[in-house]
Amino acid sequence: GGKAEVGVDAVVGPAWRLTAVYVDDTGETAVSWVNSHVIADGGAVITGVEEAVAGETFDVTDARAGVGDTVREGARTLLCAADAARRLLMSRPATLTRPPAPPVEPVPAIGQPGVPSPSPSVVVTVDESEFDSAATAVGGSANTLFTALVIGVLEATGRVADGDEIPIGLPVSTRTPGDRRANATTGATALYRLSAARRRDLRPLRAASKAAFAAVSDEPGALELLGRIAQPLGDTIVRRLATDARAPLCLASNLGTLGGAFAGLGFGRPGPVAMRSMTLGATTEALRRMDGGISGWSSRSAGVVTLCLTALDPVRVPDEPTLSGLVAEELERWRLPATLWGA
Repeated sequence: GGKAEVGVDAVVGPAWRLTAVYVDDTGETAVSWVNSHVIADGGAVITGVEEAVAGETFDVTDARAGVGDTVREGARTLLCAADAARRLLMSRPATLTRPPAPPVEPVPAIGQPGVPSPSPSVVVTVDESEFDSAATAVGGSANTLFTALVIGVLEATGRVADGDEIPIGLPVSTRTPGDRRANATTGATALYRLSAARRRDLRPLRAASKAAFAAVSDEPGALELLGRIAQPLGDTIVRRLATDARAPLCLASNLGTLGGAFAGLGFGRPGPVAMRSMTLGATTEALRRMDGGISGWSSRSAGVVTLCLTALDPVRVPDEPTLSGLVAEELERWRLPATLWGA
């Protein structure tokens, strides 16, 4: 989190930061990688690191662009934006509603008013065999159990209640071998009616997730189309358009099993890897307006499942101790022993 606060800039650079520190007590090396999502999604970062470790080259043109090239590129950008706007209007996707937020007692503000601060995050590791066994015991997969954990923490905040139908964001990679796109991710949305029965039977949640994945189209999604429309617009206009943007209520992003080349950077023994997406520059007031909930990321390496959960609700989850307590309680409900990073 501290490294992310330093900031990266996709336009003037640096667009990424790599930091490492040796830990005397354990003989291990802790590595931090931060990049702007504009230049790479999780899949692009993993592929890039693996190629770098293997010594694979990435050929790019270094020829200077002339005036004609600039004009042609500008025309292509405008045509692409116009086509994206047409597709977005024609698709007219159904608006997903989220349950209304119940009233909550105001909490003391964390940090200085109007000053951006990072959202609280908690990272834990769980033995992968215990994680898989817990999922199988109630008819689920490891991915379904991960999603259920995120739902459980969201419910514990008081944002949703039993019987509410909640939209669950499930990012899906569309990256193919040799794919050089900076971002190749689309999203599936599972609709799940919240029920305590999920802790005894994960099959309904698993079915909802499968239905959402099956509905994913090869066509560009709304987010990608909006990105194309924003391309020719200035930063000021885009910021104004994003004023009413909303954060996910519930997001569960599973990065799967990470290879040793990435989890170990090609040196020594691979370790656990925590990944998360951060919204930099957002004040507490801005996060309140965005009406977010809980977002989670999962990855598997070094014999453990690493879970990272971030709270985007500064009213109900104002700090890391609060979030840490909620996560610990949810893991206890599933009888999953976990190790907190930094403990």
